[in-house]
Amino acid sequence: METKRLLVFGNTQGVGFRKYTRKVAYLYNIAGWVQNKPDGSVEIVAQGSSEMMELFIEKVKKGPKKAIVSKVNVLSVNCNKNYKAFKILRK
Repeated sequence: METKRLLVFGNTQGVGFRKYTRKVAYLYNIAGWVQNKPDGSVEIVAQGSSEMMELFIEKVKKGPKKAIVSKVNVLSVNCNKNYKAFKILRK
């Protein structure tokens, strides 16, 4: 089990990016959360197997049809928490 923090930049807000991310997370058995950031980026914390994580990240880099992803920063995170589901966080 690994945990990654992704910061997604580009035209990613107001285009269904969070719902798309949750759908892809369910598809690849990834737990964690996604939220919009004030700077216009999207932040994701994802937890799952290495194999599924690679597939998940590739889909996130593509994004939904209306999104334009310009950059994705991926960081490994030491996490003691075990997420049970994937949630959309709202402020």
